[in-house]
Parts: sequence; C-alpha cells; structure tokens
Amino acid sequence: MAVLDVCANSVEADQAIALLQQMVSMGEPAQFGKSSECPVGEGNVAWQAETRYRSLIERLPVVTFMASLDERMQELYVSPQIETLLGFTQEEWLDNPILWFQQLHPDDRERWVTEFARTCSNGATFKAEYRMLARDGHIVWIQGECQIIRDDYGRPIFLQGVAFDITHLKKTAEIEEAKLAAEAANRAKSEFLARMSHEIRTPLNGVVGMLDLLLATEMNENQQRYAHLAREAADALMNVINDILDFSKIEAGKVEIESVEFDPHKVMEDLTELLAPIAAKKGLALGCMIKPDVPRRCLGDPNRIRQILTNLVNNALKFTARGSVNIRAAVESSSDEHITVKVIVEDTGIGIPADRLDRLFKSFSQVDSSTTRKYGGTGLGLAISKRLVELMGGEIGIESTVGVGTRFCFTLKLAKSANDDDLDHGDRLRQTRVLSVEGQPVYRKILSEQIEGLVSPESKVVDASQALPTLLAAEAEGSPYTVALVPYGTPEDEILRLSIRNRESLKGLKLVAILDMDATVDSDAIEKARFSSSLRRPITQSRFIDAIAEASLAATESIAVTPASGDTAQNNLQGLHLLVAEDNEMNQFVTRETLKRAGCTCDVVGDGALALEASAKKRYDLILMDCQMPGMDGLEATIRIRERELADGEPRIPIIALTAEAIQGDREKCLAAGMDDYVTKPINAGELFRAIGALKSNTPAPTTTPTAPAAAPALPSIEDPFDLAALLKRCMKDAKFAVNTLIKFRERACSDVQLLQQRLAGSDGQSIQNIAHNLKSAAAHVGANPLRRIANDIEQLSTEFNAEALSQKLLELNAEVKRCAEYIPQAIEDLSKAEEGSCKS
Repeated sequence: MAVLDVCANSVEADQAIALLQQMVSMGEPAQFGKSSECPVGEGNVAWQAETRYRSLIERLPVVTFMASLDERMQELYVSPQIETLLGFTQEEWLDNPILWFQQLHPDDRERWVTEFARTCSNGATFKAEYRMLARDGHIVWIQGECQIIRDDYGRPIFLQGVAFDITHLKKTAEIEEAKLAAEAANRAKSEFLARMSHEIRTPLNGVVGMLDLLLATEMNENQQRYAHLAREAADALMNVINDILDFSKIEAGKVEIESVEFDPHKVMEDLTELLAPIAAKKGLALGCMIKPDVPRRCLGDPNRIRQILTNLVNNALKFTARGSVNIRAAVESSSDEHITVKVIVEDTGIGIPADRLDRLFKSFSQVDSSTTRKYGGTGLGLAISKRLVELMGGEIGIESTVGVGTRFCFTLKLAKSANDDDLDHGDRLRQTRVLSVEGQPVYRKILSEQIEGLVSPESKVVDASQALPTLLAAEAEGSPYTVALVPYGTPEDEILRLSIRNRESLKGLKLVAILDMDATVDSDAIEKARFSSSLRRPITQSRFIDAIAEASLAATESIAVTPASGDTAQNNLQGLHLLVAEDNEMNQFVTRETLKRAGCTCDVVGDGALALEASAKKRYDLILMDCQMPGMDGLEATIRIRERELADGEPRIPIIALTAEAIQGDREKCLAAGMDDYVTKPINAGELFRAIGALKSNTPAPTTTPTAPAAAPALPSIEDPFDLAALLKRCMKDAKFAVNTLIKFRERACSDVQLLQQRLAGSDGQSIQNIAHNLKSAAAHVGANPLRRIANDIEQLSTEFNAEALSQKLLELNAEVKRCAEYIPQAIEDLSKAEEGSCKS
C-alpha cells in the first residue's frame, strides 16, 4: 500500500514514517513513476484540462503540483518554477519519485509526515511550513498547501497544491527576533547598570557628606591635604557614576525629551560662566558667540541641551593646554514651525588622529585606551551626547587635526515659540562706537566676534599700546568713541586709565572696567576710578549689552543727585547703618541703592529669623522690616525683637514696616506688633527718608491712614509697559539707577515666568502664590503696572488653585513680560534723554 493511502486510512504517523523510510531504503520507483495517462477512467476530463490552464499556471510565482492517489501513487505534474525554487528541472523532479522526500530537510521529515497523516485523517486542507534542500545544498523555506480531491464515494483520487518560497520572510523574522533579543539583553544590562549606579551613589553620598564634615573641623596641614584629595576622588567617582546612570537610562529607553519654553542664549551663556573657573585655572580663554538670528524663545529641552554642551566643553577643556575653547551658535535653517540651530564647540587642543575618530562616540571607548593614558574618564560623555542629540532629532559630528585642535558640531531642531522674544537692542546701541582694549590675542578675537552686529560697525578691539592713539585719532576725525572697555587691576592698566582720563579731549568718553573672573575688587574703588560699570571675563553678549547700555547713560563727571521737592530729610541720613529684612531680590536691590544714595549703609537679610539673629549680634540705627516673608514674617520677628529688648534691657531700636498691602487695619497690626512706622511698597524715596528722619529725631512723621485702593479701571491696550516718570522719581531722578533697576527686573521677570510654569505643572499653589506676590512687588517698583495687575490676579487665583484660569493668566503674563523686555531698549533711550535734560539744566 502506498504511503498516502496509509495516511488516508488514518494509520499512525510513526507507521507512515517507518513505511516512508523503508520505501526510500528499498527504492520503489515503480510505485511513484511518471505516467502519460490517467489511471482513473472518469478523471480523463480533469487531466485533459491541464492543457487549458498550463499557460496560466506556468506564469504564477509559485510551484504547483498534482499527484494521483491510486495504488501506484504517480506524480502527474509539477510546474517549471520548481527549477527556480530548488534548482531541479521538471523532468528531473518527475523522473525520480522519491526526490521530493530526499530533499526534505531531515529535521522536518517527521513533523511533515505527522501533519500530513493528521490532515488525511480529518479531511482538512494540508498547510505547513518546512525546509527543503536545493540542488546546491542551501536551505529554502517552503509554505506548502495542498488538498485531497475525492470521488463521489469519498475515495481520495488526486492530491493537488502549491508551494511558496517564504525564505525571505523567515530571514526577516529571524533578524527581527535576534534584534528584539539583543534589545532585551541591552535593556537588562542598562537596568542593571542603573540599579548598581543607584546602589553605589547611596554610600558615596555618605562618604562625600562625611568628608565635608571632616573638612570643617580643625586639622593639621597634612590631614587637610589628605581630606581634600579624598574629596576630589569622591567627586571624580560621583561623575563616573552619573555618566553610567545617564547612559543606562538612555539605553533602557527611559529618557524622555521635554518640550518647554527656554532661552538658548541664557543656557549657553550661563554654562560659559559656570565653566569659566576651570578654563581660568588652566589659563585658557573661554568664549561664547551667539549670532543675533538665534531666537530668545524656543521650545525644547534646556536641561539636556545643557548636558550636551557641558560634556563637549568639559571634553575640550580637558584636552586643551593652551589657547581657547569657544562655543558658537547660529541658525542653520528655519521653517514656519521649527528652527534648526547649529552649535559648534571648538578648541585649540591636542587634536585626534583621523584613524581614531570612529572611536569617539562609542560607549566605554576612548582615543587612547591604554592604562597609562594621560587623560582619564569613562568614555561615556560623548556617547551620551550623541544619543541625546539624536533623541532631539539632530546630528553630531567632528573634525580634528592633530596639534591644531578639534571641532564638534551638532544641530538642534527646536520648535518656534509663540512668545518669541526677538529682542531689538535699539538703534542707540547699534550707533554706539565702542573701543575694547585687550592684551591677549585670543580674547581680542573672541571679543571681536561677540560685538559684531551689536554695536557700531566702526567699533574696534585693540591692544593697550594702540588704545590711546586710536581714541585720539577718532576724536580728531570728529567721530569719537562713546565707550571704551579697558582692563583694570594692574599698574599698567592704571597708567592707561589715567592717560585717557587726563586728556581733555576725551572727557566725554565713558569707561567700562574689564576684570579677571576671580579678581577681588571693591565696587566703591571702581566707582571712584570713574568707571561707569564693570564686566568680568568671560564676557557674555548679554552682559556686554547691559554694560554698554549702562555706560551710555553714565556721566563722565560725578553728578550730584538733586533731592526731590520735599525730600530734604535725605540730607540728615548720612552715616546711618540700617538692617533691611526683605526676601525679594528686586526689592533688596532697590532699597539698598536708595539708602546708598542717601549716605546710609545697610545689611540685608532674607527673612524674619535672620533679622532677629542679625539684630542680636549688631546694633543698628534702624530696621526696615518687610511684613510678608517666608518662614518667620516681619510681624513675628518684630514681636521677638521687642521681647528680647525688654528681657535684656536693650535700648529700643526703631522698626519701620515695609508692605505692599495698603488696606485698612494693616497699620494697626504693625503698630500692635511693636513697629514704629509704616511705609507702603513700591517705596517712594521721599516718604522713606522722611519716616527714617522722623524716627531718628523722635518726631512722628506725617502719614495718612491707608485706605483700600479702588479697583483699577480697565486701561486701554496702548498703556505703556512702564511708568517711567514714576520709576525715575523712585530712583531719585537718577537715570543710571533707573536703568540698573530695569535690567534687574528683566532678569527677575523672565526667571519668574519659567518658575511659575514649572510650579503650575507640579500643582504647587503655595509656591505660585509666593512667586506671584514677589513679582507683583517687583513690578510695582519699576512702574510695570499692567504686569503688576496680572501678577496680582495670579496670586489671588493660586489660593484656590484654578488650574485652567492660572494657565490662561500665565499666557497673559508671558506676553506682558515679553512686551516689557522689548520695551526696555526704548526705555533706556527715554531715560537717557531725561538724564541729558537734567545735566543741561
């Protein structure tokens, strides 16, 4: 009985396999022979149909076959595609009836026969995947499908089917499976590294903490040196652990790229200032040049961008012994929604051989991997940077020449912000002719690039020997320089300053002092030397702009500030030493400068507890106490001070309340707590001076009972961002003081907007209330009335934490802060005109 008959009669699969093997070993071609006639009488019609469909079948991209299921088990037909599939011709295939079994992969024979027996027993269509061996021995994956054709009595008469080549699908599946397995193994490795990093950090934090405590104790010189070396080693180990942790997070796919609004200029300039001490320690120049086309507001992940830059700049500093390291940024391309910024970090270091560049971005790989290499590190920094750049949709590359230096370049694809602060620095600044004096060629080159496009194109950067001739030549030509940046700190610098100041023709020139990063210089000494302002290296573009703006308003001769009408009490405050308790940085600055102009000195603390402590250690002439501060507020601090004075028999120190809340009953609360007077914020200099003078002379200052302010009427949209007249009055008509106040406010407001957005995302209502309160107070000081009203609304909404309303108000606040920032250059011009008018009068 033929094998297929056995299968059709449901004989067990193992019997079928045994029979197949027996037939192959015995060689029974007679039972599988090729035949030119159909053995079934009524099947002639089906067989004759072959010619009808031959042309169609032989063009199909599959192998088709047909066999009889009679006693002789003849294979009747196989399509010519068998040659493409396995390399055998039709004739070869049909002439050798057991060839198909011989070419069936040995590992698949048992499974094939078992499945076929099961199919024959239940009458279903046979469908299986199996391997065949081609003529040349390579493996071909087949998907075979065949069906048994039965006669009217249910007897099997034909077997017909098709065979598909699925080798490419199997290979693709195998590759994908291998890839998934590799990724799973990689994730497991990364998760292990992350766990180990966390486990190591815990005891290491203890080591660092204990070393810090040890360093704070008294030790001899050797002990101090050993402790410092241990602390440095702990820091180095912590950096390694942090690198491994970051790398493992990236590998495990646990790093998410944020999309928040940020200022690319601030990120790069802040990093430059942060790493400046490392550069200075090695005697390197560190520069940051950002083209004006890079927007002030973008959407991206500032923390990851800062991490990339830190890795690249630290790497450049490590491998550079002399010269400079520079950060450059410019717009590479722009669309309606996105902007691509190209950032370059270049150095004048040792360079990298061309045949080793491919190692740089590989994990745990370095250019010099020997154990005696001069430069340490894990080799992870650049690998991490590359992954982060790619996660943000950018690319990173490198160019290097041995002995010349290295240049890393990466791109950042950032979304445009609807609140883009494309600040215009004003025509006044671009018309300001600036001479920068710089002795080091490296710094001259950096400074030349930094000022390009910011000030007059006639501006120059020269060395000290060229400074005076250049200034005099420009004066003689009738196009004098407005501002000169000159170094300060050495005898040679002093000679240059005096040679400029002693020239009558250069009396109108404003000077800006350039200081080394770690120079210890008294600000009073700078002012006495008749510098308008000062800058520390490395000079960033933002600080350069602020210094030039400030210098353009400063008079070359000391100008006495005329007290406002009715403020003659200012003249009686000379020599007083005050304590100011105020938590708001902006208010601290304004109060300190206001008192300084009245001849007072002051110490500043940030909360009531510190005020209580300071007043116990030192005797002050008077205390200015903010009522609303974190921790211990002004009222409680005053009560504690009065209790201490009573218990210890101390003389009573006058205390004046400072508060932004001018509502009925607040004055009574302040007086009940032990305060002597009450001044509302924003501070009016005349009122403050009168209150201080009255307390020092023990005569009550004339005050009016505060009343609840009427609701502010709706103002037209054309209201200016600042009330400059009010600002100038608060600054005692000192335009330079007013400009400094505006610059401080701009920094504070932009920072507060970001903080508010973060606190809103964290649903931190209390923090939002505190930030908004401080911003409201700062806005009131500079006369930013529209912004003050929005900040007040946010403060009120935060008490019940209406997230939707707060989100809307933050959009309004962001737009108003942008409007204020854009208006500041115009405000500086207006204040300058006011200063000029004051000088002429």
